[in-house]
Amino acid sequence: MKKAVFLLLAVCMSLCVRGFSVMAADTYSVKVTTPVNMTYVIEREGDYEYNVKAEVTAKINDIAASTEISLLMFGNKNNNNYIAGDTVTSLTVGGVTSNYYIYYMDQGTSDINGKITFDFNVVLPSPNKDDKYYIWAGIKGSNTPFSVDDAGLSAYGDPASVTISADKLTAEQGDTITLDADVLDVFGNSIDKTGMSIEYFVKDNDKILKMGNVMDTTLLCGTYKLYSVLTKSDGTQITSNFLDITVSEKDLLGGCIIGDADGDGKITAYDAVKVLRYIVGTAALDKAHLVAANVDRNNVISITDATTILKYVARLINSF
Repeated sequence: MKKAVFLLLAVCMSLCVRGFSVMAADTYSVKVTTPVNMTYVIEREGDYEYNVKAEVTAKINDIAASTEISLLMFGNKNNNNYIAGDTVTSLTVGGVTSNYYIYYMDQGTSDINGKITFDFNVVLPSPNKDDKYYIWAGIKGSNTPFSVDDAGLSAYGDPASVTISADKLTAEQGDTITLDADVLDVFGNSIDKTGMSIEYFVKDNDKILKMGNVMDTTLLCGTYKLYSVLTKSDGTQITSNFLDITVSEKDLLGGCIIGDADGDGKITAYDAVKVLRYIVGTAALDKAHLVAANVDRNNVISITDATTILKYVARLINSF
């Protein structure tokens, strides 16, 4: 019975591909949101089980519609654990014509906004770099155009997740923390990240600071969340897990005075000038004077520090 249903659906897809019209008066549009979420679950005797979440949006005559949606997941590799030998009719995907094996089929009704999410588990063969997987969705009983180029799943060697790590999770002010990111494909294989755009960020409450992969904790004290973002070649981004980093307080002033950025033992307008020069890159501050210059203690040397020093010099405030 299951085999007959798959063969019938394959015939329907073939009609869609060849342009046969069931209801010529209406136009149909079904969009599979990308990227499709595909998550490894467990290995099963050499094959692998994955959870797949695919969001579909349906329109009839360019208007979102609540209608019955058919969904297929298929690929170029025979799945011996499911319906070995049954193939979808010959299809052209990405300019290449092949027979494709069906891995999963389902139907459901979209909501009033035309949306439906298919959430299912599927068993796939052991992965390799030649595997291709696709999602197709169409409106039941319509001539929904067959298009899978924009619904390909992440495959072997394609970035699917990023995991951030650090050489230590606790530090004292002034220490450095070295960060790294491991990029994995959907099958859990580690990918060479050479040439990839990976950026690192530290989150302090609602404030997010971008940094390199070496974190200087001179201006930091407290608990922070670190994470990384990988930007793929198509512009889509993958955000890593979050790491909690705790930086304990340490006396980094070394006898310096808060506000005394130039180290002359006094707080004057020259200290504000030194801060401004540091901001524009024409002056340097060692670790002790970085702490001294950060009078608002927000972990960033900014114009606010310079103006606060000037307020102190003008006696508009009496402390930092």
